[in-house]
Amino acid sequence: MKANRISLLHSLFSVINENDENDTNYVLAHYFLNHYHELSHLNIYEVSEACFVSRSSVRRFCKSIGYENFLDLKHEFSSYDDRYESYMRYAKRDNYRETLTKEINEMIIELDKRMDTREVYEIAKRIRDSRQTVFLTSGTTAGFVRDFQESMVFNKKVISLVSELYSDNPCYYNQYG
Repeated sequence: MKANRISLLHSLFSVINENDENDTNYVLAHYFLNHYHELSHLNIYEVSEACFVSRSSVRRFCKSIGYENFLDLKHEFSSYDDRYESYMRYAKRDNYRETLTKEINEMIIELDKRMDTREVYEIAKRIRDSRQTVFLTSGTTAGFVRDFQESMVFNKKVISLVSELYSDNPCYYNQYG
């Protein structure tokens, strides 16, 4: 099983949140998150030495979060570089705070114009009444939709998510992609 970008971060943070800081898995997850930008230059010997664990511990950790080996994990992290550069260009704009506030206010006005109570009710009703619900989303909104997806389980509704971030899901990707 090959994890996707969002699942990788989710997995690493889950390891941190669910384990004691002295646990080997915690140490490795923490190290990978802290050395994100250097990971493509590291090798398994450096990681095992820095974390005071064996190379086989690093391999077991990688397998436990969905990768065949350390190299597969490294390749997944390197795919974040383009996204990071895009984010930094966005975040380092002149007047970032003012621009962001303006964009948020514009979104609120747009949503207010488009979504009246009746429309929201109709969308909710269609989701409730459907046998299968699939949301198509871009990478930038997948996290928000995933949160909605998870909360819908409490309402006894399973929603599928299709995104380029989840392109390893052959069932929906082939059907809708």
